[in-house]
Amino acid sequence: MKNTLKAIAFSAVCLSSTAFAGAGVGMSATSDDVTIYVPIDAGKHFRIEPLFRYGYSETETDYNTEFVANDKIESTNYELGVGLFGRASVVSNVSGYYGARLSYISRELESSSVKYDTSGYRIAPTLGFEYFLTEKFSVGGEAEWYYQSTETDNNENETTQDSSQTGTETRIIARFRF
Repeated sequence: MKNTLKAIAFSAVCLSSTAFAGAGVGMSATSDDVTIYVPIDAGKHFRIEPLFRYGYSETETDYNTEFVANDKIESTNYELGVGLFGRASVVSNVSGYYGARLSYISRELESSSVKYDTSGYRIAPTLGFEYFLTEKFSVGGEAEWYYQSTETDNNENETTQDSSQTGTETRIIARFRF
């Protein structure tokens, strides 16, 4: 519920700041994260799409023994980025897009014994399509391959660890244009 309220509040901010032709708002969601997109169609063949992702998860472990303490782990994730895409009409009411997203990522992970702060960047070549149900509303899907580089600070013993990760993600996105 908190994720939904934050997504609605962020959407309202986006609506007030992008009220011009070719702009809109979009959203994708999973069980533990919500992403808000602000598609800005700058011409027939180019799109700029800022995004904000928020995710939260909580895990509690009950070891059911007196020798090991129970543990609770909370993870909060943020991503702020922009996508740059070429666009092409495929058939009537369907368009495709291709390009990349570049983002700043941040994660806070806290348990009863330790706290980690992670930050870094992510670049993701992306392919997608959207089907226009009406002139202003579309539903589509996209796939991306990503590379991310992060630095994690352990606040308990003041150590830092650098890491990188690659992977793929797919998502369904609903978008509304003004």
